[in-house]
Amino acid sequence: MINDLTVVDEAQLLNAQARLDCGVRELGLSLSPQQIQACLMHVLMLKRWNRTHNLTAVSNLNDMVVLHTLDTLSVLPYLYKVGEMKTGQRVLDVGTGGGFPGIPLSIARTDIAVTLLDSNHKKTSFVRACVARLGLSNCDIVTSRVEQFQVKDAFDVVTLRALTHPVKAMDWSAHLLRPGGCLVLMLGKALDRREFDHEMYELTALEPIRVPKLSAARHVALVIRR
Repeated sequence: MINDLTVVDEAQLLNAQARLDCGVRELGLSLSPQQIQACLMHVLMLKRWNRTHNLTAVSNLNDMVVLHTLDTLSVLPYLYKVGEMKTGQRVLDVGTGGGFPGIPLSIARTDIAVTLLDSNHKKTSFVRACVARLGLSNCDIVTSRVEQFQVKDAFDVVTLRALTHPVKAMDWSAHLLRPGGCLVLMLGKALDRREFDHEMYELTALEPIRVPKLSAARHVALVIRR
């Protein structure tokens, strides 16, 4: 499945797969071998495309596994615990970049529909190639600025990763998230709860999350649309 995408030697490939396998187990996720292979193929494609398209500052395959794939998947156990990401929900990944968190979420949760949104054409070209190669029938791709993106039916969940400021994220996503829907903000350092004050949203959770093999701080904020 991944032979024609190998951009590292066999030892590096096996090491990356072992790191991914171990990290998924540490997160308590039940992914099949096929799902783990799909996650690995995603980062291998990212590494290949990154040579000419400059999609990410991360160039080492092991670092991609940790800083992108496991970082994305680390939020899933928390979302299960608080009852988000139910079967059949529609999820919008704003600023998907190289497909994070949208592609790993769609691999792990084939029962949800994920839309990958980015204004950068080369990034949406990449994620479109990934979705086709991985056969992800629950993924859609849109090239647009979030402020200009319009939908008939609002989403149940909106995710943003590496955002600049929570209030800006809330402003950007308000027209895309249904009342009662959840805005999932994936953060680095902890923020003061007052930074989430917004007339259209209510902060319901702000918690640290642990990413296997990563010492840097990670947090998740869940904000409900009023």
